[in-house]
Amino acid sequence: MRNYFKRTLSSLLVITMLLAPTGVTAAEIPNPAVQTDTEPISTTSGMRPAYGQPSINGNYYETHPAYMFGDNMDNFRPSAPITRAEAAALLARTELLNFESGITRLPPGMSSFNTFADVNPGDWFFHYIAWAHNAGLIHGHDGSFRPNAPITREEFAAILARTTTLRTADIPFGDADSISNWALAYVHTAFLADWVRGDHGGNFRPQDNITRAEVATSMNRMLGRINCFTTLNAVDVQNPDDARQFYDMNDSVWYFPAVLCATNDHYLTRNTHGIITWLQFAK
Repeated sequence: MRNYFKRTLSSLLVITMLLAPTGVTAAEIPNPAVQTDTEPISTTSGMRPAYGQPSINGNYYETHPAYMFGDNMDNFRPSAPITRAEAAALLARTELLNFESGITRLPPGMSSFNTFADVNPGDWFFHYIAWAHNAGLIHGHDGSFRPNAPITREEFAAILARTTTLRTADIPFGDADSISNWALAYVHTAFLADWVRGDHGGNFRPQDNITRAEVATSMNRMLGRINCFTTLNAVDVQNPDDARQFYDMNDSVWYFPAVLCATNDHYLTRNTHGIITWLQFAK
């Protein structure tokens, strides 16, 4: 496992930062035994960035919980799309619920939730969607949410952008004209925040379905975990063998560092310049 870390990560730094088609990924179902996706992102209450108490040498100690998971066959399914329900769960769990999973309660002051005809109390995503909708992070159309439909890159960018103040600027995507009018300000905002990027051809592909690997990459940017890509290969992590591994992924893929960050509880320090040093994985 130690070689799993150090063998290729220095080259992966360049590949990940330059070639990764960034987008964003979403959530996973509260029960990891269920073979479906479900992910979260950061919490406005402290995970972005999550500075702890400064150490004697000026570093800040942080604990980063995992926010993505594999299926019950120990696969990550990096190229699989995520659904609108999973995206809502991801946002609610990280932005509103401090990474809490399997919630069975509505937001404070809400006694019922019947906004969408296709979201019912027995659905695993019911409470997550209630939280995300109540916070203004998600919207439906004509009384429906389409929870099981794949979410597109521009739709996920919109959810991310609703967590912050909207900004506008020219964006350097070759296919910028294909971004839906309703999504323009959201994509601009997510791009300016460096939460989403284009692919190696300079396109955003707004109507493409977002993949789990792309989500892991974008979520780490939003969570302030991106610097782990630049230092992971230079660190002798105390317990590399405890890192979660997946049968359908290896350390030669561009998204390996992002998935490592997203799927493992880990401890690290961040110095005053923002450079991250990993310490160990939580068992």
